[in-house]
Amino acid sequence: MITSLNRPKPLYRQIASRIEEEISTGKLVPGERLPTTQELADRFGVTIRTMQQAASVLNRRGLVE
Repeated sequence: MITSLNRPKPLYRQIASRIEEEISTGKLVPGERLPTTQELADRFGVTIRTMQQAASVLNRRGLVE
């Protein structure tokens, strides 16, 4: 099976990367409560499930609890 190396990252991983960037640049401060899943889903224009997947990635990376 041939796979494309140019395939874009899944949407939830793109969102996780954006939030990770906001954490690293100080836009989101450690210890500060994140917006709700619904608020983040609305902000990024995705379903709650997609946002939950992004949050799971951030949790596994140790960036959110």
